[in-house]
Amino acid sequence: MSRRTHSNDNKDHNKDHNKDDNKDKDDATGAGRKPVILPGDTACQGPVTQSSQNEDPLSLIETDSMNLLLWRHAEAEDGHDDMQRALTKRGRKQAELGAAWLRQHAPADLKVLVSPAVRTRQTADALKLDYTVMPDLAPDAEPANVLAASGWPFASTSVLVIGHQPTLGRVASTLLAGEDLPWTLKKGGIWWLARRQRDEDFQVVVRAVVNPELL
Repeated sequence: MSRRTHSNDNKDHNKDHNKDDNKDKDDATGAGRKPVILPGDTACQGPVTQSSQNEDPLSLIETDSMNLLLWRHAEAEDGHDDMQRALTKRGRKQAELGAAWLRQHAPADLKVLVSPAVRTRQTADALKLDYTVMPDLAPDAEPANVLAASGWPFASTSVLVIGHQPTLGRVASTLLAGEDLPWTLKKGGIWWLARRQRDEDFQVVVRAVVNPELL
């Protein structure tokens, strides 16, 4: 059986000592860590370690409550049968751009709920995710119907509702302003709302507002 010599022991001791010195230097300088503060999100207090240079900042937001995303259907053709109106060429492009943004930024646990109208289902198809068609989300639905269908504010998953005006604007105003007001979501626009806890109080905040013309 081979024996380690005293000389080798000294070498190993020196290597370990150098490693400890380097570690102390790293700890003192913060080398190797990349603290970042997420832009535009007051829910994040203090730095968050970014694991990848290409990682999406919105994906780093910890879900301490419920996320509710409202996506108005893209531009649709005119027609006498409102439920059968299909997307225009421009509307299909809007839907693709909105879907691309959602695939990049939306929470991974997203549950998708869709109005039964053709234009909302075609908008949802662009996302290429399973979705549930809900009659309670049809045109002229009441905000209470949307909130009940989504499970607000205690759903265990993030929820995306693809629906209509004026319903979605009324949902946003009810949650953010505490009143049922005629707020407007642009065709193809996305509003991302979240309910979070601060001390003993709950707040509704805006995570993102996406204008389809800027995508």
